[in-house]
Amino acid sequence: MRDDPAIGQRSEGTPESISDRVNGISFELSRSLGPATGAQALFTDELAKLKTLVETDLPARERDTAAAGAPWTVGRIPTLRKH
Repeated sequence: MRDDPAIGQRSEGTPESISDRVNGISFELSRSLGPATGAQALFTDELAKLKTLVETDLPARERDTAAAGAPWTVGRIPTLRKH
């Protein structure tokens, strides 16, 4: 959702994060006097895609990653293994 600070620290160009895009849109909308034109339909479609990504795709990837024995990464909830 946010940019990757590790990339920025290496002075490489970073793609605009989802958070940056949403904040930019929110800022522009706050300055607009006109009603949104078709934005709700577009947002509804994108919201459905995001919901699938967050609720279905991401948990499946996290399970696959954990099953493969990958080390913990930021944003994943750690699990305690019994020895």
